[in-house]
Amino acid sequence: MNEYLVSVVIPTFNKGQYIRKTVSSVLNQTYSNLEIILVDNCSEPSTTKVLNEIQKLSSKIRLIELKSNLGPSTARNIGITNSNGKYIFLLDGDDIMLKNKIETQIKFMENNPKTALSITSYIVYRGNYLSNQLITFRSIKSALNGWHSMKGYGALVESTGCLNREYLSKNNLFDPNYFGCEGLKFAYEWNNRSVVSIIKIPLTIYRISESQLHLEKHRILNDMNKLNQEKWLSKPKRFCYERFQNSYFAIDNLRTKSGFIEVLNFLKELNIFTIVLLALILKRMSITRLRALIHIKLIKAASDLL
Repeated sequence: MNEYLVSVVIPTFNKGQYIRKTVSSVLNQTYSNLEIILVDNCSEPSTTKVLNEIQKLSSKIRLIELKSNLGPSTARNIGITNSNGKYIFLLDGDDIMLKNKIETQIKFMENNPKTALSITSYIVYRGNYLSNQLITFRSIKSALNGWHSMKGYGALVESTGCLNREYLSKNNLFDPNYFGCEGLKFAYEWNNRSVVSIIKIPLTIYRISESQLHLEKHRILNDMNKLNQEKWLSKPKRFCYERFQNSYFAIDNLRTKSGFIEVLNFLKELNIFTIVLLALILKRMSITRLRALIHIKLIKAASDLL
């Protein structure tokens, strides 16, 4: 099944230690009619050197070097607008496509022509089989609600998403004003305008690394505050979302501290939203880790790229 040209857009910034394996996971796909568009967001020389070496590996690889760091959204948009494929896959510079991802996702898109954007389940890779997690969703609605309220995991459109070019326009690209939750904003807007579908098969391995934007909590909080101001959010929903968001950052802040006094202060500020969120976090950690254990073979099959 290689009828259509497929584009894989990979923005990267200082991912020199991972980018070679990320690109290899694309070149090793069961679907071969593809192009890879690497967008270097003004990385340090060590990463730039690796990218130039990677470009020579295959005529399918095209490297776009930005003169300054324009942020993840703009880098993705540049990659998308410079792509030629009927279907456009998104992949971050440190994540891994499982070998049959493109073929499986295209078959789904071809069988569901009204789907403008498809998002798949994914495995969070932490380097330990007991701590890896499998993230899946019942529907795009539950994914967006859980993602926005901090009660669930992100849908990771940035590394699992596949766009049908027929539905693409300059008005539904990534918002450059978002720098941490741009994927959530992107998925919301596509879902408002067209059909977004969930593929429950895990097809991507999401690598936890030290330089990821999700670790910059202030950026995520700023983005969430912007999203909460949007017109599509009702007052009751906004009220609940903001309380769960505040609880999430309070819990996350506790993880960075140590000491009896900090714990006591945290306990004094407990409210129903924080208690519920703590319970949900413990529940989803247990469930997602058990799910991942079922898929150990998938992780082992990709172990040479991890």
